[in-house]
Amino acid sequence: MAPIDCPFVTGRAAIEQIRKQTPIHIVDFHAEATSEKQAFGWYVDGLVSAVVEATRMCRQRMSDSARGTAYITDLGMAGSHDSVIGSVPDL
Repeated sequence: MAPIDCPFVTGRAAIEQIRKQTPIHIVDFHAEATSEKQAFGWYVDGLVSAVVEATRMCRQRMSDSARGTAYITDLGMAGSHDSVIGSVPDL
């Protein structure tokens, strides 16, 4: 795999730019391990309104945020009914 920029550093730079344009900031952060998602949530705590990740299992930490950022990982699939991620299955 080709090297990529650190998502924490890149994400924070993007957040700082977006904060200039809007008062509400929701970050959809995808990572392999829940610990990576949690670390990013703490890293941007107080800079964004919420950090979410939409997959299957649900773990939330909302009330214990040090600086007021909501955090939830693994929201569950939010797709169209009777479809495969929004596409009509060919039966």
